[in-house]
Amino acid sequence: MRAGHWPTLAESCGKVIFLMDQKNAGPVNTAGHPLLQGRVLFTNSDPGKPDAAFVEENEGTPQLIDQLVRQGYIVRARADESTIAARTNDTTRRDALLHSGAQMISTDYPLSEPSKWTGYSVGFADGLPARCNIINAPPTCESSLLEPNAKSGGAPSPENHPAVSQQSEIDRHAPEAEECMVGRSQCEVFCSRQYAPVGHSSVNNSDRKTLATP
Repeated sequence: MRAGHWPTLAESCGKVIFLMDQKNAGPVNTAGHPLLQGRVLFTNSDPGKPDAAFVEENEGTPQLIDQLVRQGYIVRARADESTIAARTNDTTRRDALLHSGAQMISTDYPLSEPSKWTGYSVGFADGLPARCNIINAPPTCESSLLEPNAKSGGAPSPENHPAVSQQSEIDRHAPEAEECMVGRSQCEVFCSRQYAPVGHSSVNNSDRKTLATP
């Protein structure tokens, strides 16, 4: 797999691939078949393990995802958790993944089914369900030819990164670091920077729509 022996898109046309979502069920499929010989699906594994070909990085950074894609792994990541992003219209995680090489980006809110609260949605700007992978696609790849008859209506909701905007406002009003004294009584503003996590820790088990970047 890491030697680049995945079939090409042309060789894969009209075929399906089965990937196991539940990581704790992996041992059932690897028992007696550590390399998945003769098995019908790829397990949700960890990079470097004998059965590793497909990995989930629902909280992984774009940098980690891109590194795994370059190593030959198929990576699935989640753009939103439960209804959090849908209710706040926070597109931070979505936008990070759309700029990564993740081959599969799952969401509850595709372009055709935006959030009823804020209009939050996930999709490629041209409405296509798939695009040429930004990490490893050949130069001749054209996204418009991958799924030419499957274009979705609607457009992705505008970028909105509230945590970043809030931090910028805090930074604008905060004193310079050298103005802060050790005692809080001398400096009421806590000066260490706060960075919002890119992902979330809990898992939503609802059915999800998935964008693909072959």
